[in-house]
Amino acid sequence: MIHILYRHTSNISGIGKNRPEWFSYESCLDNILNTIDGHSNVHFHLLYDGKCNINDSRIHTVEEFAGGSDKESFFHAWSYAKKLNLESNDLVYFLENDYLHVRGWVDKITDLYESFNVPGYVSLYDHMDKYTLPMYEELQSQIYVTNTSHWRTVPSTCGSFIVNKQILDEDYDVHTSFYSDHDKFIYLGQTKNRIIISPMPGLSTHCESEYMAPIINWKYVNSNT
Repeated sequence: MIHILYRHTSNISGIGKNRPEWFSYESCLDNILNTIDGHSNVHFHLLYDGKCNINDSRIHTVEEFAGGSDKESFFHAWSYAKKLNLESNDLVYFLENDYLHVRGWVDKITDLYESFNVPGYVSLYDHMDKYTLPMYEELQSQIYVTNTSHWRTVPSTCGSFIVNKQILDEDYDVHTSFYSDHDKFIYLGQTKNRIIISPMPGLSTHCESEYMAPIINWKYVNSNT
């Protein structure tokens, strides 16, 4: 079972975010719900910071909480995940509310975990900064190949990623004390030998104009999923 823990709120400012002109939080939510429709192995948990007025039959569980910030919302998601009655082969997808996904990502994630024992984290986002920032000019990656996609190791990712039950339990204290995404994943790699892998091309994108995952026409995805 894949448990999606989708962090959402009505208290959104968008300050500092350079968004595509077609972006909306509503379309991101509709997109992820459309891409999991018909998949009995996915359970969608809406973790809503504030009072939730969303009524959608594709959402399986709604929890309202009072966080007040992205940091507190993230910590709450981990506390929520820790209390779930997970099976040993279950996956938890911590997901922010400004991502788009392509159809078929559920099957590719299933294929990945059936093909490899992933000793770390999986991001569905092929982050553009790995191709543009000077700090990654000499980046070397290990390549994983499944029946349906290519994956590569990356040093860090953002706040949306998939983890299995074992690593969720083992790394819980780190994720509930660290907040910086980059620093946290570098620390986990250095101290626990955790890896992060992401697909090529991406199966999702963070909706910031300068960091959209390459190759895929995300405007089309936004309007057709």
